[in-house]
Amino acid sequence: GRTIRCLRYPSRYRTSYSPWYHDLDDRFSRRSCKRVCQFPSWVQKCCKNHYSRDCQVCPGGVEDPCSSHGDCDDGVTGSGACKCHKGFKGKACDLCASGYYGTNCTACSCVKGSCSDGVDGTGQCDCQPGWEGDRCQNKIGSVSEKCRQCHAQAMCVSGVSCQCKPGFEGNGTFCSPVPPPDLCSEYNGGCDLNADCDQNGLIVSCTCRSGYQGDGFSCEPINRCVEEQNGGCSDFAACKFTGPEETSNRNRTCPNWGFEKTEQTHQNTEALIQEYFLC
Repeated sequence: GRTIRCLRYPSRYRTSYSPWYHDLDDRFSRRSCKRVCQFPSWVQKCCKNHYSRDCQVCPGGVEDPCSSHGDCDDGVTGSGACKCHKGFKGKACDLCASGYYGTNCTACSCVKGSCSDGVDGTGQCDCQPGWEGDRCQNKIGSVSEKCRQCHAQAMCVSGVSCQCKPGFEGNGTFCSPVPPPDLCSEYNGGCDLNADCDQNGLIVSCTCRSGYQGDGFSCEPINRCVEEQNGGCSDFAACKFTGPEETSNRNRTCPNWGFEKTEQTHQNTEALIQEYFLC
């Protein structure tokens, strides 16, 4: 607000002047002076991944700022520049830095050679003179002829030539990861006896079988008498659950007072019931 000078008036009973005619917050003071200036105002602020006073969208667009491979300098005072993650470059971090290749900008592994880098690169190494190998890791003449064909996951052993490294299997010229042990073969992989065990790598997942419920590690029979209305039995019957895998009998019994007793056996049911019928 504006700054104005407050008046001071002399007192009849004092030789000194009162510092203020009235309190600054008093409604009778000059032009309603206030101790604290309060006024509403708008503060400009940009949404995330927008920058400058005009709140422009960061490179890469709203859905994919900095191509999801960098962080945008956003905000009203931001420049909109992308700070790319390792291996990426470009205004929108959509290119690979030198020494990185592929859509994920994987680091090249060439020891003594140049790499086919870039987004469209293959990562293949072009060896310097005097070097060979898939990673240009072998100096020509320093490795025996037998060991030159060793796989990247193999090592040259004297008298044996190529041998796969621990965790891999094969003939040395080709090595593949050793498959994980069959965890489901022992104790059903930790799953309940009434669950199916499924293995993906070293991760085991358990699923309760039909007729059971639970998280797979603990499965309980589904009580049809509770889950369904009277187990699907007649309103004039009493439902008794005997288990999802058991064969039950359906007995119909009648008291002696005006009813007759009949017995029937039905296979593959999950409830034992008693029904009463008029003769």
